[in-house]
Amino acid sequence: MTIPHANTLLTFSIVAGVLSLPLTWCTFETIKGVELSIQFWQYFSHPLPLHSTVYVTGLTGKVSHPIEIPAWFIVAIAITASVMQFMAQSSRFAIPNSVAWITTIIGVAWILILPLRPGSQHVSISIGYWLAVFCTCGPLACLWFTRPVRPTHPLSQKTVTPEIALPCP
Repeated sequence: MTIPHANTLLTFSIVAGVLSLPLTWCTFETIKGVELSIQFWQYFSHPLPLHSTVYVTGLTGKVSHPIEIPAWFIVAIAITASVMQFMAQSSRFAIPNSVAWITTIIGVAWILILPLRPGSQHVSISIGYWLAVFCTCGPLACLWFTRPVRPTHPLSQKTVTPEIALPCP
């Protein structure tokens, strides 16, 4: 993958991440005999009536595997991974390649936990989630398939002046 291709993929990853936030990530449907409750603040819980549907967006959802993290924060990590790769191509920033890898892997790991969670049979994944997956996997593909190019700062380049041999009279 060339640098212009990687930049295009990173740009579309950022756009996909921003678009995924207001869109529906998943839908929960309650059926007879199954009670799903919504918690208001931390003290009040209200059971939903039968046959209701709950839409979870990137702004309202949370992924709680070992700890509870808002979905928008996971998207922000993925967008940060893309921006760090843009910054690494510049001569003004010195971002280690390992930091870009760690940030990208954290975003991918957290976003891929959501469909692996044991849950109800009446959960459907929607377009917002798939845009978030693209947002997190785009930087991973760029890191995997492109060779890091580290530009040098113009002031750090040494100028060599050739010695000119003058003829002796």
